Amino acid sequence: MLEQEGCKPMVHAGGVMKGYVFVDESVLTTKKQLQHWVNLAPDFNRFVKSSGKK
Repeated sequence: MLEQEGCKPMVHAGGVMKGYVFVDESVLTTKKQLQHWVNLAPDFNRFVKSSGKK
């Protein structure tokens, strides 16, 4: 995903958040473009292991 235009790693508190990306709004100018990114979340979530209950 990081190779796509407008996409970069999400950084929080000085560290890169694994499994998260920031997509710049400049590449989300149509509903179709936004929907593409929204649709990726459930696809990705099927492969992620739970971090467990806190």
